[in-house]
Formats: sequence, structure tokens, C-alpha cells
Amino acid sequence: MKPGEQHQMDEPGADRIRMEAFDWVMRLDAAAGDPATHGAFRAWLCRSQERAALYEQTRRVWDAAPRLTPNVAVQGRHSAPQRRLMSRRQWLGGAAAAASAAVAVGFFGDLGADHSTGTGETERVALSDGSTLQLDTDSAVRISYEATKRRIALLRGRAFFEVAHDPARPFAVTAGQVEAVALGTRFEVRRDDVQVAVSVVEGTVALRRQGRAAAEDALQAGEAATIALSTGTVRRLAIAPDAVAAWREGLLVVDRWSVAAVLAELGRYHRGMILLRDDALGARLVSGTYDLARPVDAVRAVAQAQGGSVTEISPWLLVVSTRL
Repeated sequence: MKPGEQHQMDEPGADRIRMEAFDWVMRLDAAAGDPATHGAFRAWLCRSQERAALYEQTRRVWDAAPRLTPNVAVQGRHSAPQRRLMSRRQWLGGAAAAASAAVAVGFFGDLGADHSTGTGETERVALSDGSTLQLDTDSAVRISYEATKRRIALLRGRAFFEVAHDPARPFAVTAGQVEAVALGTRFEVRRDDVQVAVSVVEGTVALRRQGRAAAEDALQAGEAATIALSTGTVRRLAIAPDAVAAWREGLLVVDRWSVAAVLAELGRYHRGMILLRDDALGARLVSGTYDLARPVDAVRAVAQAQGGSVTEISPWLLVVSTRL
């Protein structure tokens, strides 16, 4: 065996080293000036060049990254280094709490669902009347078919509908207080915390808000509308039918979206968190097509095209910033 070969075989992978580097960042902050801690750190650092590079990368990002929760002063006998460590643990706690809340929302939202998808999943559902629906990632629906009506409740996320023609039974999709009604058509409905969006590929879709319909709210092929949940304001726009529901082909197609908006959309397909730490970078506009099956690569492509960089702290945390 050549000298150093065993050491190389025992060296952990990059993800493990990165997490160890993250731990050392916190330990060194908590024990500033402690010779034993710094000695142990130097021994860890000297084991490979990769350790030094990943530690330096992690340290730069950690020092620059914003806090997700306020710095809360720790009362009592804690020293200043301990107060800094507590604030950073609160940062981690805030990230964990956000992830837990997202999981909880998805879990409880799915309790009344007939079909649902998790992060990165899609599902195509054949309905009993010959219609089909396809669920996007992190979405859920409830189906209610009766003799005189067909009704789908979009509980969260997004779905694309191909509706079998049946004049005796209108096909209605509800999303909160918004209802989209069609006879035979192809259209998409999306809901989030702020608005409901309806886009029509083929046919006509009538919009109703809180049970009220207006002739001007009917959408034709190539038209879309967003309805603000807080005010009910309707905003109409022209769309390219071929670009609607590109996610069904595993693609995200954007035309002059902000970097922040693109990262938010990619975040729906990434199982971890994407942290954007530069508002100016987030405001820049981008256009392009991205592979939703490879969200991390897509995040890198968006950031690098705008002069930014992406640091992968772990498989669960991406930090997007201007190049350091």
C-alpha cells in the first residue's frame, strides 16, 4: 500500500466534511481563544486540502448569511461568544421550524385529499368521466362527482385539467373563494397564499368569485388571470398556450421573471431550503428553460448567469449570493 493510501480511503465524502466544517464554525465561535479547541481544529484541518477549502467556503457564507430569527440576548452569566452561538442556533432552529411547518401544512392539508403529491413528485389521475388531471409537485385535490355536476377542490399547489365534454355536468375547479368552470377544455389552476391563477390552453373557462360570475371574467385559449385572495382583484394577461404547464414535461419556462421568483419556484421541487441573501441579485430578471428534475443545477444556472454563486452547506441548504 502506498504511503497515504489508507488515509485517502478513510477520508469521508464532501457532504460529511462540509457538515463537519459547519460544526467547526460554531465550535470556534463558542470557544474563541481556547487553545485546546484551536489545536483540535488544526489537526482536523491538516488531514486534507479539501477540509481547508470547504471550511473556508462555509465560514465565508456563514459570516455573510442573514439570520432567519432575531438575535435574542441571553440573560445571565453567558459570555459574548456564547451569546453568538445561541443566536446561530436560533438561526438553525428557525430553519428547522420553517421546514417542520411546511411538512405539517402538507400533512394536514392532505387529510381531506383524494390525491396528493410530495416535493418533486407529479401524478396523473384518470377520472371516471374520461377527464384527466395532473398534479404538480406538493399539490393536493379532493374530487366530488355527482349526477348534475363535476367538482374538483384544489387544496394546495397546482393541477392541469383535460376535461371531457358533458353539457349536462359542468366541470368546476374551486380554489378557496375562486371557481373555474368549463365544459370541455384544457386549463391549469394554481393556488398559493397570495393568489389563484387560471391559464387556458383550449376552450373557454368562466371565473366565479364567491359565487358571483361576470361576463368579462370568461377566459379564452391563450388567456390567463390571477385573482388576489385578499382583495379579489383580477389581473388578465395573454399567454403562450404551449408554455402552460411545461412542468408536466419536467420543465420550468420563465420569461423575464425575477431571480427571487425563479428560486421560489425551484424551491417547490427541492427537498431542502434555498436561501437568497442578496436583494439586488433577487430583483434581476431572467428568461430561460430549466430542468425541474435537477433543481440544484437549475439554481446554479440561474445564479451564475446573473453573476451570483451557490454554496451547498448541506444537501438541505443552498445559499445564493453574489460572488465572494
